[in-house]
Amino acid sequence: MYISRIVSGPVSTNCYIAASELTKEAMVVDPDLRDELKVEEVLREIRENGLNPICIVNTHGHNDHIGGNRRIKAETGADILVHEADESVLPVPWKRLLEAHPSPWCFVCGRENPKLEIENDARSAVVRCASCGFSFQFIASPPPDRLLRDGDAVEIGEIAFRVIHTPGHSPGQICLYSEREKVVFTGDALFQGSIGRTDLPGSSEKEMEISLAKLARLRDDVAVYPGHGEPTTIGTEKRFNPYLGSGPSTGSG
Repeated sequence: MYISRIVSGPVSTNCYIAASELTKEAMVVDPDLRDELKVEEVLREIRENGLNPICIVNTHGHNDHIGGNRRIKAETGADILVHEADESVLPVPWKRLLEAHPSPWCFVCGRENPKLEIENDARSAVVRCASCGFSFQFIASPPPDRLLRDGDAVEIGEIAFRVIHTPGHSPGQICLYSEREKVVFTGDALFQGSIGRTDLPGSSEKEMEISLAKLARLRDDVAVYPGHGEPTTIGTEKRFNPYLGSGPSTGSG
């Protein structure tokens, strides 16, 4: 299997291109492509390797994992896939911020009531914190073409990835596991040495604990391709990741 990693976006998200070397069918995982250079880098990778992207898979609906959906879909015609629990946030990625209770708060400093400015066409929005200066642009995605559930298969050529529903960081967080290739794309469920945050709107420490137990049952030699940071293996994380064996904390990412 062919796998390429392109780091992009304001929080260094890993965008992956995974493809069958036999059929050249490919999927793009978590594209957060916010400038033309990164869009062209992904498209050049696709062209130079003769790949045919048939799907864009979002491991969850946070905007640093879906920001490039619109551009990649427009350029390739690939279908957008996401878990059903995150369906509603793709076209309105600031939705959970608006719904936060008792009031929205800054992801960086924790102060309440950051300012959210939504464009007139509702294609993007910017959140700004007057306390710490943090600013982040939300980019709306087209609605998904296919909704995923636990146990579903995502296929590229002869390679099948099983959808493992791993909520905790986000209600619709999934991992994509290929038993044949010994590969799992974990999004923000599991990182090298850490896990995704569980203090965000829609997140849950209890659900993260259950999700990590699912991942811990995978073989030690399975390669882990996370949403942020460097690739690792399940075995390495069982030995050295304090969250995988001893329960979650608020995490990072």
